[in-house]
Amino acid sequence: MGTATNVVSGPIAGTEAQASNPPAVAAGDLSSDKSTYRGYYKSNDKGEITELVAKAEVKDQVNWKKLESEGWQQFNENVVIRYTVKSLAAAQHLIPDEGQLVYVLQTGLNYIQNSKANALAVELKEGSETEPAYNGEEIDLREAINIPPSKRALTPLEKLERLLAGLGLDASAKAALLAQAAKKQATPLPELPLMGTE
Repeated sequence: MGTATNVVSGPIAGTEAQASNPPAVAAGDLSSDKSTYRGYYKSNDKGEITELVAKAEVKDQVNWKKLESEGWQQFNENVVIRYTVKSLAAAQHLIPDEGQLVYVLQTGLNYIQNSKANALAVELKEGSETEPAYNGEEIDLREAINIPPSKRALTPLEKLERLLAGLGLDASAKAALLAQAAKKQATPLPELPLMGTE
């Protein structure tokens, strides 16, 4: 598991020409943490690798232990340093090349837009258990991507959805179990994309 540290240093090697004047970064706006990743493999009777997967370390190494109990063999283990930025100046300091910064921004934007679109696709009309909230509409996501995420406790259904995600069920089986749980609790389904539908 990683340990966070504040990072304020010079430009990354090889980017000096692009960042002759990197922006000033306030303390705490750029930090890093170390995470351990392992590769695991399965092989055939000839010893040839047939499958490879990678997993980050989690509490009590449950994901590694699960793979090992399923016959996966450890391929490698590496510690990676990951970064967190809390300001545009920190992002520009970390990624001084404008084209690369735009690429990273667009990648995050794509993730957020896909998440919002998936949530809209499974949202039910208020008071209905069978009617979609949106159908045949053109929806501009500009407003949705400008809504800051809210930190809140997970609802029981959201906790169930996370639990089901780890069981390897397909999307339709997860949706059926969530719908059944929602009926029993007499609460609407969570407005979240089902895992595996993004």
